Amino acid sequence: MDDRIREHLNRQFHIGSFTVSGVWLLYLLGMTVLGIVIRGAFLPYVSQDYTGYWEKWFAEIHRYGGMASLSHDFYDYAPTFMYFLVFIEGLPFDPMISYKVAMCLLDVLLAVACGMLAGELTGSKEKGMATYGLVFLLPTVMANSALWCQCDVTYTLLIMLFLYNLIREKPLPAMIFYGLSFCLKLQTLFIFPALVVFWVHKKIKAEHFFTLPVLYVLSVLPAVFFGGCSFLDMLLVYVRQGSTDVWALTLSWPNIYQIIGPEALIQVYSGLGKCLILVILMCTMYDMSRRKYRMTPRIMVEMVLFYAMITVYFLPFMHERYGYLADVLTVLYAVLRPKRFYVPMLHVLISCVSYMKFLTKESTLPMVFYAFLLLFLLATVGMDLYRDMQRERMPEKLTEGEAAV
Repeated sequence: MDDRIREHLNRQFHIGSFTVSGVWLLYLLGMTVLGIVIRGAFLPYVSQDYTGYWEKWFAEIHRYGGMASLSHDFYDYAPTFMYFLVFIEGLPFDPMISYKVAMCLLDVLLAVACGMLAGELTGSKEKGMATYGLVFLLPTVMANSALWCQCDVTYTLLIMLFLYNLIREKPLPAMIFYGLSFCLKLQTLFIFPALVVFWVHKKIKAEHFFTLPVLYVLSVLPAVFFGGCSFLDMLLVYVRQGSTDVWALTLSWPNIYQIIGPEALIQVYSGLGKCLILVILMCTMYDMSRRKYRMTPRIMVEMVLFYAMITVYFLPFMHERYGYLADVLTVLYAVLRPKRFYVPMLHVLISCVSYMKFLTKESTLPMVFYAFLLLFLLATVGMDLYRDMQRERMPEKLTEGEAAV
């Protein structure tokens, strides 16, 4: 019997074009089942966000009848996401459970996308499979979908697909995924500065940026034609969204405003904070753009992670969930830099603390402690990024053709 077990563990299984050993197949199944069990335990929990937003929105959708409800002023999310809520409300199941199950299914796709990306970055199928399990069991990924009833997996999944295609030198499909991400969540713009640097280094063409407005305009048309919505109102939905939740400089996310005081001179510091992050982004974009270096896949991942972290650290009015994208990216970062294993561990811990601060109103340590810890992680990622750019620096005499190789 022992020999038979060993034989099956070493046996190669073929799933379509994918080949996996018995040991790794057992790992994938085990991580998947464990993730499903944990999520199942979370499903009955009713969060404040659900009772305060989704439940009321589902009621309005039911009251006015599907797509026709979108012409009424009860929501501030993008039309693309509202189509999803209309679909969920029309199912013959509990809307909250249906919503959570849908997000958990996207968790699987997110983990698969991250596994594919890790495999592409490292050339190792084993590291790709390991990444799948780690991402699927990330506490914040599980809690966001199954416990909190949130939707950050939607745009993060599309950003991972954007990175996957960009690293494979397919800029148009990459920008289509990025444009679709923008159609779902405004937080997609957190990493937009990285795209500007990619364009300077000829990883993206100028015309590819038109996918954003084109896809967004196309995304609002169903609401206009089938929901009776104002075309202008649908185009400006993100403008309205940006004017909400401005009662504190940070909404439990441990950034610089936890250090200076989240309720200190809100009007003054919010304006200064927006100017500060604009200056930081412009300076870093200029420096990264003027340097001559090979834009390697590793640098691309580090750059996207850097902007995902620095934007939410200095931008005011950041929610507890806005470290989600960086949580996922830090796993890829650690796969590329195993000695930085502590970066995803600490970043996810910080996110978990922020989650619990909102969900349970409790935090053992003051949030300012985590703000300094997050600053340390940001500095670590930033220094690694600049070291890689220095390492990949091209000689001045290197021709354009040689640089592209």
